[in-house]
Amino acid sequence: VVDVREARAGRAQVLRQWPVVDVRPREQRRLGQVLYYSDVGRTGMSCDACHLEGHTGGVFFEKTRPMRIYRSTTVLGSRDTPPYFTPASTRSLAETADTVGGRNRYHNPDPLPSEVEALALFSSLLPTPPNPYRGADGAPLETVALPDGRSGHPAKGRALFEGRARCVTCHPAPLFTLDQDPSTRGQYQDVGTPVALPLRLEQQHLVTGAAPPSLVGTWDVWPLLTSATAGYAVQEDRLVVGSRFPLRTLLETPGLKHGDALALTPEERDDLVAYLLTL
Repeated sequence: VVDVREARAGRAQVLRQWPVVDVRPREQRRLGQVLYYSDVGRTGMSCDACHLEGHTGGVFFEKTRPMRIYRSTTVLGSRDTPPYFTPASTRSLAETADTVGGRNRYHNPDPLPSEVEALALFSSLLPTPPNPYRGADGAPLETVALPDGRSGHPAKGRALFEGRARCVTCHPAPLFTLDQDPSTRGQYQDVGTPVALPLRLEQQHLVTGAAPPSLVGTWDVWPLLTSATAGYAVQEDRLVVGSRFPLRTLLETPGLKHGDALALTPEERDDLVAYLLTL
């Protein structure tokens, strides 16, 4: 409320303010954003160092428990799919911010509770980007052009996903992971996918089993699998791009017990890939 009776004389006066929007969460989110990108402990590490702009860019990190070279996962859209980290070991975004934040700083200093809360809030609000494999209204298309020049039908792919391909066993809707439900959360599955890239294997603890990731936004993730073997390859002891279409690699690599995609015809696998791209 502003008293404008003496406004012409330059003496308008604010009498009262009514808050229309609570700005405190925005301030907290901004603090979380600053913390996400800051190397507070001057260790050369921050959240963004492994999760660029909240996403994954084929970045690797090495850590203990067990000692392994891991693929950095995406933070986008991860709010509802705990547990987090690799291997899955933290039960909330706040616990992740506290555990990983302290480690990144070498515990000098450990994050304050207010910093943990702000960082968790910022991370929880990072959305999955709009899906280009859906229509302008967000609905699935009848036919999807695949990145390798083929095409598939998402509706047929969904029937295969929920049926003969047996994908839904580990990736049920709506978030397409067992971790979306507290009653099935935190399971470590061994589906025959490679545990690690053939790189410095003698220095790694090759423990099998991984939590099934959410498939939402998979169209925008490269590489795939905890080991990054769906995307990367090793030649002469160095990393090279093995595939630019990791979903195709994942579904057509012989010897995997990853669902039953290999029992499908090539056309059916096209339909399944088309459906996965729409998630």
